[in-house]
Amino acid sequence: MDESEFQRKEYAPSTEVHIVRAETYWLRYCEVVLQGSDPWYLDLRANKNGKRKPPVKSRQSLTTFWCNFRLAVERAVNVKVNKLIDVSLVRNGLAHLGKIYKLKTDKTMNREMTMDGLKRQIETTLCTPEKSFILGELRILAVLFLLLVAPAGSRPASILKLRFRHLRISLNRDPEDPNGYPRLLIQLHLEFTKQYLGPKAT
Repeated sequence: MDESEFQRKEYAPSTEVHIVRAETYWLRYCEVVLQGSDPWYLDLRANKNGKRKPPVKSRQSLTTFWCNFRLAVERAVNVKVNKLIDVSLVRNGLAHLGKIYKLKTDKTMNREMTMDGLKRQIETTLCTPEKSFILGELRILAVLFLLLVAPAGSRPASILKLRFRHLRISLNRDPEDPNGYPRLLIQLHLEFTKQYLGPKAT
């Protein structure tokens, strides 16, 4: 029995993809005879399939790659990278490379949408005659998507993993109009919220 398999920390599937990608770049690096001392990853212009690799434009992207690469190294040798070296490299080494390669340091600001703005967007989607839908159901699904984007926050990709089994639909009496039509309430199951909508800095 290989005990090292049980000593590995489990990561989310999306993080595993980035770790494997970092391992792939490391294997490619080992197969190449470098000339000079320029950082190989920043100069790389094609992926393993020969297709164009998007260039690194921001220091944050380089830092993210280093974090994934560090996890790949720790997994390969089963030894953690020295914390002092890790912090020094991120603060000094990557910052130095950022200046050489003129990487962007400004953070992309998230576009804000208030609840009033979301309400107007939904009313427009439901009522405007300027936008036509092949099926009326598609108009309702578009509104449902907008409603689900709000709690998703900075995790828009989580909506792509949403399934009908994650939704709980119920009719509830309107507290402001008890004798009127019931209101449709859409809730997300705890399974979905815990797995995809956990805490994350925005």
